[in-house]
Amino acid sequence: MMNVLLRERARGPGRLVLLGAAVLIALLVVNGLIFFNNIRTLRTQEQAVTQSQRVLSAVDETRVTMIDAETGQRGYLLTGRDSYLAPYTIARNAIDGRLTLLKVLTADDPMQQSRLPRLRLLMKAKFAELASTIMLRRAGKTGAAFKIVLSDRGKRFTDEAASILEAMRTTELVLLRGRAAASATATTAAAVTLVLATALAVALLIGLVFAGVRIVRWQAQLLQQEETGRTVAEEAVATRDTFLSLAAHELKTPLTALVGNAQLLQRRLSRQEGANERDLHSVNMMTESAKRLQQLVEQLLDLSRLQRGQLALTLRPFDLAALVRRVTVELQSTTTHHEIVVEDAVADEQLLVGDALRLEQVLRNLVQNAVKYSPAGGRITVTTTRVGDRARVEVADGGIGIPAADLAHLFDRFYRATNADSHSFDGLGMGLYVVKEVVTAHSGALSVTSTEGEGSTFRVDLPLAGPAVDGATVVARQTPAFP
Repeated sequence: MMNVLLRERARGPGRLVLLGAAVLIALLVVNGLIFFNNIRTLRTQEQAVTQSQRVLSAVDETRVTMIDAETGQRGYLLTGRDSYLAPYTIARNAIDGRLTLLKVLTADDPMQQSRLPRLRLLMKAKFAELASTIMLRRAGKTGAAFKIVLSDRGKRFTDEAASILEAMRTTELVLLRGRAAASATATTAAAVTLVLATALAVALLIGLVFAGVRIVRWQAQLLQQEETGRTVAEEAVATRDTFLSLAAHELKTPLTALVGNAQLLQRRLSRQEGANERDLHSVNMMTESAKRLQQLVEQLLDLSRLQRGQLALTLRPFDLAALVRRVTVELQSTTTHHEIVVEDAVADEQLLVGDALRLEQVLRNLVQNAVKYSPAGGRITVTTTRVGDRARVEVADGGIGIPAADLAHLFDRFYRATNADSHSFDGLGMGLYVVKEVVTAHSGALSVTSTEGEGSTFRVDLPLAGPAVDGATVVARQTPAFP
């Protein structure tokens, strides 16, 4: 009877967690659809803005072409030198193309289209007047040429054409202002939707994960109270692990799309002139939150693979020292309060046979932890040395350190040092557990020395002679679902 009661008590929270996962996935899907619709609207509005800008540019180019033609004519009439006709000749050859471009660009605007036939007639008449005066001047009839100029007939053509061009410009400016406002509204809508979706997803996922962790701790208490409740506790842990695995797999694809589109929106806002600083700040915060959520999902997937014995390593030769230098340079760009220094005690290459991507994950975790648990900033030293037939990487910081009582359990699953909670550092205690298993799978060793309040030093020892040939695959040891 006691086992039945314990089993029912264990299943209740698990069902709530699974329900929460379903709500989270549905929320991501709905907000993703809304966001993609906003992005499509934004692109349409931006195309309309670009169209208006091209029309304005074409109007200005047409006006300049007319002015250049008059400039060339007047220079020739005054001097009789053919060199002064260059602006006129270029303008005469270009005017038909300018007018045709205006017709194409304003094809969707009946008002603008209605002005173009009259504008073309005026341009034709104006250029005919210019050509007649040039021919008279070339024939030596300067007086006749100036008489045509002084008749003001050409000026009337010019003034009316300029008036039409100005009307076209005014109309297009009104359209541009409306389209720019619509584009800004679409940008804000996309940013707000993405920020809200990310915030809700992050909050709900963190709540679900913490709920899962609490279930584990609660089940451990039940196990201590009643030995016969062990089977029930194992079932609860299996429920949690199933949830974590399913949630991580289901979230990976929409999160990848969410991060990609967030970065796209971030770049688009940063390039937009007059972008709202508050919107840009919100999108930057949302992008970083989505990246942290993506990293959490990856840790959950690694934990699931370890428990199922499916964390495979592909072994290939690589230079450990080069990997250390590359990773530290990349991580230095993420902090302005810390100095990450590499001290390489080995002059030549440190060739290992291992999974370079997984060992990069190990190094990133250790250096990011050093940055995270050194809130006052300072120097973080990454040292590579050779100890016998092993390569050693040490990551040392001057941060808050680790209490002596916590060192023995630091690499346990879901374990966090007591002073991490007191300093309000976020985390679930999965990172160092995965690091330990990856290093062990490489036939290596992971150790730590630390003094609370003074800092910590993590050491990774890896064999220089790899455990397998190039391209071989090994699987990390399977860890029990219930420790």
